[in-house]
Amino acid sequence: MPSPTFELFEAICAELHFRDSCVLTNDFLSPERLQELQDEFKEFTPDGAFSKALNSLHEHFKKEGARLPFKFELKSRNSQSETGHTLNSLPK
Repeated sequence: MPSPTFELFEAICAELHFRDSCVLTNDFLSPERLQELQDEFKEFTPDGAFSKALNSLHEHFKKEGARLPFKFELKSRNSQSETGHTLNSLPK
């Protein structure tokens, strides 16, 4: 079973597959997945869990010499593909 952080990454990429940006509400993940994310990072709030999960993803990609394929604004919870294109239309 993938980690809650990886499931968040997959969910964001799925949302950005056809759109260049999206806003992630607390309903973005199921209540169970959101709780798993909060448990993984020992956070009491969704914002804290989202922040730590995204930082974790950023550090993982950085360690691999890559960067996340999207930008994320925590305050507004806006996620946007890195190039402004849908992830579906990124050059191969």
